[in-house]
Amino acid sequence: MLAIRNIRVRSLTPHNLQVAWEIEPTSEDPLDYDFRILRSEAQEGPYVYITEPFSDKYLFLDNMVDIETRAGRRWYYEIEVTHRAFGREETHGPVARIAEPDVIAMEIQRQHNLVYRKVCGRKSWLFPARTFGQRCSSCWDPVEKRTTTSRCLECYGTGFVRGYHNPVEIFSQFDPTPSTALADFARQETMKGQTAHTGSYPEVKPGDMIVEAENTRWVVRVVGGPERARARLRQDMVLDQLPLGDVGFEVPVDFALLMEETFLDPFHFQPRKTLGEGIV
Repeated sequence: MLAIRNIRVRSLTPHNLQVAWEIEPTSEDPLDYDFRILRSEAQEGPYVYITEPFSDKYLFLDNMVDIETRAGRRWYYEIEVTHRAFGREETHGPVARIAEPDVIAMEIQRQHNLVYRKVCGRKSWLFPARTFGQRCSSCWDPVEKRTTTSRCLECYGTGFVRGYHNPVEIFSQFDPTPSTALADFARQETMKGQTAHTGSYPEVKPGDMIVEAENTRWVVRVVGGPERARARLRQDMVLDQLPLGDVGFEVPVDFALLMEETFLDPFHFQPRKTLGEGIV
C-alpha cells in the first residue's frame, strides 16, 4: 500500500480549505491506487465522502465550506487509499486546520490528558452539536434563518436533523458548584456558569452537550484555555445546566452501550479495550 505522510489543512480564503498530502517513496505505481476525501465536523465522525475516486493528485480544494460563518466550527478530513486491483483500503487522518503543536506543547498536552483521565477528571460523554448537514424540515425557517420552536424532537433545537454527532468519551474536572439558598424551597435552581476543565482531546466547541453518568446534562457556552504558539494545551469550559424538561433531555443516550463502547485513546490514538475487559 502507498504510505501517506504530511497531511495538512490550510485556509486560502474564508470560503474554502486546502487539503494537501504526500506519499512515501515507493517502487509501486501510484496510478494503481485511488484516493477519496472524507469530511466531518466531529473528530470521531461520522465521515462522508466528498469526492469521487481520483489518482496521482495530492491537493484538494474544498470550496463547499464556509469557515467564518459559525464560531467554533472545525472541519476534519480523512484520506482513503484503495488499491484498484486487490481492493485493499487504508484510511489516513483525521486532520484539521489547527496550529501544529511543537514537542514541548505535545508533552504538556499529554500530561494534561493524563491528569484529567487518571487523577482529577470524571468520565462523561461529549455530544458534538451539528452545524451542517440536512436542515430540519419541522422547525427551520429558511427565510429568517432560525428555528421556530424550542422543543423540536427532530433536531433538538440545533436546526439540523438528529441534532448531535456520535458521543465521545471525555474526562473533565468540574469546579465545586456553590449552593444557593432560595426563598421558595419548591423551586430547584439549575446551575449557570459552571466551570470545568479537560485536556486538549476531544475538542469541545460552544453548543456541544456534555452528559454525566447521573444524566446531568450541560450545554457548553464558552471554551478557552492556555495555548503555546496557538496550539491549545487545555480546554477551560463554561457550562449551563439543562433544566429538566429541556429538549436536550430528549436526545437518546444509551448509558449501558456507552460504558461498553470502545473509543479512541486520546493519548496514543489507538483503540483501547473497554472497562468491561478490565482496562481503565
